[in-house]
Amino acid sequence: MVDAWGVAVLAALDSSLVFFMPFGVDALVIYLAARDEALFWLYPLLATAGSLAGAAVT
Repeated sequence: MVDAWGVAVLAALDSSLVFFMPFGVDALVIYLAARDEALFWLYPLLATAGSLAGAAVT
């Protein structure tokens, strides 16, 4: 579950003007969803929430 928070933080940083990593969030979501089949649906939702939070801050 710690990895899930990492997705949200990375997505928030990626959508802000401070940090730029093209396709970093996408690659992390794909990797974590493939690794943890029980919670595959959670990672895209957290990435979306983190991206919205990062964009709202900036």
